[in-house]
Amino acid sequence: MAALAGVGFAAFYMCMHQTTGSPIFVAAIGRIASFVATAVVVIATGAPLAMDLPSIGIAMLAGFLDISGSALYIYASQRGRLDEAVVITSLYPAITVLLARIILKEHFSRWKFVGLLAALAAVPMIAAG
Repeated sequence: MAALAGVGFAAFYMCMHQTTGSPIFVAAIGRIASFVATAVVVIATGAPLAMDLPSIGIAMLAGFLDISGSALYIYASQRGRLDEAVVITSLYPAITVLLARIILKEHFSRWKFVGLLAALAAVPMIAAG
């Protein structure tokens, strides 16, 4: 699943690099497409849809930050060098793991910790390449 997710992220960012136009518009269209695809899967599988108000607020904040991050990546890749934008973007999974630890109080397994270290070690390798 992690490898498939990695391929999906790479494909998304490669496609976003090829776009032209307003970074916010492009990021919003990308997230709308993701939302529609997710909604189809949720409806098709019959997953529960009930959420309380705090969860909706957190989900809206996460969506805002996600679109903002994508828009900033698109802006950087359109205006600057792609390798510089990719170095910063490559920390996305590490930030997700750290937020899960801080907010959800998840414990690091040995493999999560190794993955986090690998992501951090990859940044200078990408920058040097």
